[in-house]
Amino acid sequence: MNHYRLQMPDGKVIERDIVERPESVLVLPVGQKNNVILIEEYDLAADTWQLTLPGGKVIDSSLDGIWQQAQNELREETGFRAGKLEKLLDLGMIRRSARLYIQYAEALFVGRDLSCCFYAIEGLKIARSVGSTDHVIRN
Repeated sequence: MNHYRLQMPDGKVIERDIVERPESVLVLPVGQKNNVILIEEYDLAADTWQLTLPGGKVIDSSLDGIWQQAQNELREETGFRAGKLEKLLDLGMIRRSARLYIQYAEALFVGRDLSCCFYAIEGLKIARSVGSTDHVIRN
């Protein structure tokens, strides 16, 4: 977290705490019959289970590196590989909560033509295919 003290054009001084998260990727996996596959994982901070998209931190920010990271995250978190992986959009966002701001950049991909390729899965994750059978993936 970084603390910023800025003077506005009118002379007013404002202070902001900004959490700058590393660049990341998200994948929207679309399975058979256009079902979306989500990851159900436990969020320790929120003390609850929640549904999320597969994704993670970008290691190589080149175009090829981001594409490969999206494919890796999909495979590691769901056990699926996308035959077709398309970049949908880049998100650059700042979320505000009182004086705290969270700044992050994410690339969102859509993965289609999924094939099963169980690979180094991280811990217990449940890939939920909306409107379809659940797939339990264990390490």
